[in-house]
Amino acid sequence: MSTSRPIELLNTTWSGANKATSHSWERLNHAMYTALTLAIGSGMEFAEGDWEYIASHYNSDRWIGESSENFYTLAIEVGNLSFAASYEFALKRDFIIADNVRQRERSPASMYLHGGLGTHQRCRLAVGFCFPWDGHDVKVTSFSKEGEQTCVFACAHEDGSKHWGKIIKRYRITRADIIAGRKAARPHRGPSQHQGETVDAWHFRNSEGKTIHLLKAEKVGKVYEVCGRIQVCSRGLHGSIRAVDALAHAGSLCDIVCRTRHSGAIDRRSDKLASQYREVLWQADCTEALRKFWAACPTGTDNALFESLLMELAPEEPEEQR
Repeated sequence: MSTSRPIELLNTTWSGANKATSHSWERLNHAMYTALTLAIGSGMEFAEGDWEYIASHYNSDRWIGESSENFYTLAIEVGNLSFAASYEFALKRDFIIADNVRQRERSPASMYLHGGLGTHQRCRLAVGFCFPWDGHDVKVTSFSKEGEQTCVFACAHEDGSKHWGKIIKRYRITRADIIAGRKAARPHRGPSQHQGETVDAWHFRNSEGKTIHLLKAEKVGKVYEVCGRIQVCSRGLHGSIRAVDALAHAGSLCDIVCRTRHSGAIDRRSDKLASQYREVLWQADCTEALRKFWAACPTGTDNALFESLLMELAPEEPEEQR
């Protein structure tokens, strides 16, 4: 089995540190912490067993710090789902996704992203994240595995969203609790729902065809479906009619562009839509198109230019379909 790039980086750091200087455990420990942070933040791909290996090698208990959860939190903030999956695999815990999640105000993730932090309509929970619950703004403090069920512990403070004051309530929250709360808060179908129409849109993903919310890559030509009331940023298969809007929502996860077709119930907003059904018509690596676009339009606002560059990536139709 080949060694992943993050493990190669850690091996190099572990074996190469202190070679040109006097030996210092402090230097080595700091270097290992920085190397792992770099691997996560730069978007290196972790293998499933990598965190289990890291935690049992390199004298990691000396440099991981108070809690390894800091690395998991960073991975969610920068969108490195490969590390998140490796961490969850090692701890044998499930991820929990909540609504209106506010990420940390001060984070090393700001070194790797521009505008990627802040509040997310739906996001994996991690230690240090805040979200509304039971009428309070609560902050995640830890995870726990109770039998086969993963839960988070979160606290509400008397000073509200500042989370420095006295704790007024502690919560134990499971994935089932969040789903039940989401269903209870679901509004009645509004006038933005459209049945029977078909809309073509754009959607960006990472090199594995995934996003923070799309955890399994979709196959070209297959129609996917979600159940329940369709609502943008809450439930549905998303896309944007304008490519520049799709890019803005993708953040750093924009290695692959997908041309998508949406149908069934559709909820439209000015910059995105959510649908009951979505089909990927075609997809392609768009890194070169993005490079050309940013070079020609640093503001990222010329939608006509961007879509023309992306359409050049579309596969040619067979002659019998023309």
